[in-house]
Amino acid sequence: MKFRRTRRSQHPPNPSPTSRKTGRIATAASPTPIQNLLTIARIKDEAASNQITSMEISGQRLMLQSNGSPILMDGSRHPRLTKTRPGEKLDEVLEMLRNF
Repeated sequence: MKFRRTRRSQHPPNPSPTSRKTGRIATAASPTPIQNLLTIARIKDEAASNQITSMEISGQRLMLQSNGSPILMDGSRHPRLTKTRPGEKLDEVLEMLRNF
């Protein structure tokens, strides 16, 4: 297979995707979805450290399981979330797990 040289572009090179001063990744996406993904990663890490094997949010209920057994508050009900917005719910779940 032969390659041939082409003329270099007259356009300046693309800026790096990472800003060297801040260390942040430059992206056109909204920071909210990115923050939600980072919060989910923290939730997974916190759940694993508390031996929680399954987690689900259904409406305002946080359903947690450890080795197939549900984790209930007061022995009879699932913890309730008070926040309604998705990002706020994730923050509330993370705080609950940290206090677990």
